[in-house]
Amino acid sequence: MSELIKGVTRIGAWFNRRAALLAALTGAAAMSSPGTALAKDAESIDVVKKIILAWRKLDVEGVLSHVSEDIVWYSHVGGKAPFRGKPAMREFITALGKGITDNKWRVFHMAVKDDTVYCEGVDDFKTTDGKHIVVPYLGLMKVRRGVVTEWRDYFDGGLADRMKKGEFDFANDPVVPLLDRPALF
Repeated sequence: MSELIKGVTRIGAWFNRRAALLAALTGAAAMSSPGTALAKDAESIDVVKKIILAWRKLDVEGVLSHVSEDIVWYSHVGGKAPFRGKPAMREFITALGKGITDNKWRVFHMAVKDDTVYCEGVDDFKTTDGKHIVVPYLGLMKVRRGVVTEWRDYFDGGLADRMKKGEFDFANDPVVPLLDRPALF
């Protein structure tokens, strides 16, 4: 009988964990008490979600309010050295934001493992000269004590460059099916 109770307890914990993650993604209240792993995961997702919502509005200070003073941000892993600290991040995203209009940051999947939130989606915006840029990415954000301390973005810089030059075939490129999927938010 105790094996049956243990099994039911494990299944219940599994369902509660998924419910809390769903609650965090949809903006509902977390279904666990503060301090539990479940609440920590929901809080981590909430921090990342706030960054995404701030950047959609090109709110530089809104983004920075959710990162640590000593943030290490790889804005393009393999493409450039990381930005270290809020001042460096502020300078880069301020300049980046000046070239963007109609900013969307669509998220298709989110998951949490330990202190890291994994976020898959597309950066979707228009440049000030009217180019439409839609680039698939995967981002990882380490969340500690309610702020992001490390952030790594993985994407194809060549794809973004082709779009900026107007050389991307939105009708026939094999990546197109990845660009227009239903977003979580």
